[in-house]
Amino acid sequence: MPRTAKRPLPSGTLLPSRVFAVASALVVLGLGVLWLTSGLAAMCVSAACVGVYLFLYTPLKTQTWTATLVGAIPGALPPLIGWCAGYREFGFGAAVAPGGVALFMLMFVWQLPHFLAIAWMYREDYARGGHAVLPVVDKSGVKTSIVIAVFTVLLIPATISPVIAMPRVLGPLSLFTAAVSGLLFAGLVARLLKTRTREHARAVFFASIIHLPLLLVVMVLDAFVRTFF
Repeated sequence: MPRTAKRPLPSGTLLPSRVFAVASALVVLGLGVLWLTSGLAAMCVSAACVGVYLFLYTPLKTQTWTATLVGAIPGALPPLIGWCAGYREFGFGAAVAPGGVALFMLMFVWQLPHFLAIAWMYREDYARGGHAVLPVVDKSGVKTSIVIAVFTVLLIPATISPVIAMPRVLGPLSLFTAAVSGLLFAGLVARLLKTRTREHARAVFFASIIHLPLLLVVMVLDAFVRTFF
């Protein structure tokens, strides 16, 4: 893929065997640090994150576009790792607490419009790289635009769900930001659904990387103000 050809592994700057050895050591070390400092639940969720990415998502990428759904799982688990670390006294119960689950779902749903917009822009690269992402197998872009639209609709309740799950720390400010940013993002996706152009896919991509950080920053500020003032 030309887009990634200059990265260390594709360019040959680093050997796969050396990367594997260093990465394995870092995984083991990282899991150990999490266990000691953040509890067994946080460590296990982190191990699941690594396992799903390596042993499910990675081999599936060249087989089926549904690998994107599988890959969204490890992409959404980091907030749940943090949640388990923050509530380690609840053990594994923290992993299924409403607040942690809401953050997981928010991250999971957001990734589909975000990634598919990237894949749409670089579908020729993905095809040359042998990746069976949806825009590669969906030549017309109709199915891709529909999947983006479906997950964008799901994103609106997903962005609101943390407010419902954590009413003591999140309030009207987070709710308003989630609703307005979600509707604005949906407007860009609706345009893409109609035109199916690279230009509008690019607009959806950039909107996605503004939408999520904006929402998370507002949530943090909202929680801070409501907790300490």
